[in-house]
Amino acid sequence: METSYNSKQIELQNQNHIISCLNTGLVSRAEIAKRTGLSRTTVSSAVSHLIDLQLLKECSSEDPSGRGRPGIPLSLTEDLWYAAGATLIDREVIFAVLNLRGDIVSHFSLPLINGSSQVFLSTLSDGFSAILRTYGSRLLPMLGIGSPGMINDGRILYASDMGWTQVDIAGYLQTQIGLPSEVINRHWASSLSEFRSNHVSNMIYVGISTGIAAAIIVNGKLFTGAYHSAGEIGHTVVRPNGPKCICGRRGCLHAIASEVSILEHVRAYYRSNPHPLVSSDFLWESLHAGRSITIDDVCQAAKANHPLALNELKEAALYLGLSISNLTGMFNPECVVLGGSFIEHGGTDFTNWIIDSVRMHSGADTLRSVRIYPWTQGRISGAVGAALQVLDRKIELAGRVRRNEKA
Repeated sequence: METSYNSKQIELQNQNHIISCLNTGLVSRAEIAKRTGLSRTTVSSAVSHLIDLQLLKECSSEDPSGRGRPGIPLSLTEDLWYAAGATLIDREVIFAVLNLRGDIVSHFSLPLINGSSQVFLSTLSDGFSAILRTYGSRLLPMLGIGSPGMINDGRILYASDMGWTQVDIAGYLQTQIGLPSEVINRHWASSLSEFRSNHVSNMIYVGISTGIAAAIIVNGKLFTGAYHSAGEIGHTVVRPNGPKCICGRRGCLHAIASEVSILEHVRAYYRSNPHPLVSSDFLWESLHAGRSITIDDVCQAAKANHPLALNELKEAALYLGLSISNLTGMFNPECVVLGGSFIEHGGTDFTNWIIDSVRMHSGADTLRSVRIYPWTQGRISGAVGAALQVLDRKIELAGRVRRNEKA
């Protein structure tokens, strides 16, 4: 039994290597054998299986070498299989559909009408149902989700920034839609999208939004930890005896630098000092009138040199930089990517303050070697990364469909 299992694993590994060769364009069987070091017989057998799964196709161009079948170019199919993913950012759920190359073929968003977990689940169901109506049996039979919180086995164990506990995302979608799900933390999902375009082996992604989390990629693999909670830097203490965190401790990074905490700091200031700080104080006017404020409001006020908003963002950047400096010292990545809605709303100044703080707290090796920059994929990155999780299992999933069709 073990020998059979190992054989299947080797076959799958070979098939994945072959698909990787085709991500850049047309490649013949002979060229695949050359690139992978596999025998032509092994390549031929694996390619035949992948063609049967409709993951690969032979192209019609003639082989100029005259050597026959081995020279026929192969390519990934681009209109037979798709992968769907979704993520929550700000108050909307973003959905993305990818082809086999990982290119985005469609995307859309649905608003989250309130912050309850039930609304999040029903919004996921609505969006994926719409995708299924469009793509039907061409959709790989699994859904990818990037969710807030600590995730294990398709379930949110807790998402302290959202006030959610024990939310069974995978179970709900299985019941509503009839498909299994691959659920990971939304910042981890974004990291997968960013990693794909970085061409590095070791990377840290730091997601900053209502919560704060790091995704640590070591030798090309996402480091999840023993209990799927690696990178929970939001609840590491960075300022002893600092503000109380929602986790119960004091001085956590979350309590200083998350969107949730900064909004609470601003509201608390105006409760204690019920008057405007500057002329045309939009923050004061909104709160005085009983309206809510958003992190974008605070960021816009900071850009206009509002002293309270500016101080909050600079202090957040200081402690974020300190935490990132510690991460770079522990894991020695090639780059650090800053992402999340706070990076989007804070803009270039906020990003640069964080980078300045990393440099201030780092040793010479970090100053020399680690590149630090904002996310390149933006808001859609989490949905793309969630769908990439599905694409990673395309051989298994396509095989499942083909077996059902033949049954």
